[in-house]
Amino acid sequence: MQSLADKDASQLQIDILEAARAGREDIVARLLALDPLLVDAVGWYQQTPLHLAARNGHDGIVAQLLAFSPQSSDARDQEGRTVLHFAAENGHDKIVALLTHNPALIAVASRKKMTVLHFAAGEGHESTMAQLLSHSPGLIDSKTMYGVTALHTAASRGGVKVVAQLLAFSPQSSDARDDDGRTAFTSQLKLDMTRSWRNCSYTILP
Repeated sequence: MQSLADKDASQLQIDILEAARAGREDIVARLLALDPLLVDAVGWYQQTPLHLAARNGHDGIVAQLLAFSPQSSDARDQEGRTVLHFAAENGHDKIVALLTHNPALIAVASRKKMTVLHFAAGEGHESTMAQLLSHSPGLIDSKTMYGVTALHTAASRGGVKVVAQLLAFSPQSSDARDDDGRTAFTSQLKLDMTRSWRNCSYTILP
């Protein structure tokens, strides 16, 4: 078997990305000891070991990488997403807690201007949203490049509990309109009508 020291740089980058994805803290530590620059390795969609560890919920590796290189949390992937976007989207609250001490990181939006709250709301992660809003209440009013708020996102996905949570946090957020003039309730109504039509179709068709 080929030793780590015998592998070329490109293979070592692949190794650390796979180790971070799989949650192998021991391999990540060995690779960083061999070449500290591997902390910034990039793979598909310009995602780093930190992105992959956060997406898959490996809080031990996230803590390990942040301790090794605190600035690694600044990395953005091809879509402009940070490690916190991935943690919020997947509801990994332990990882979110490791990252929310950095106000600048919480404020970062993706290329489509989606915040970490948009990602959490879209997937229905109530505890994650509560954590994010406790650190950055202004996220409730942030809009995407299409003028969509987190409330719009939750409503369009049918997340009743998430919608209720966001309205309880900021009742006036229901007044926000996207670039097409739609409120979150318009989005919810459209979703409900689509579901009703589908249910009707299923009933009528043999």
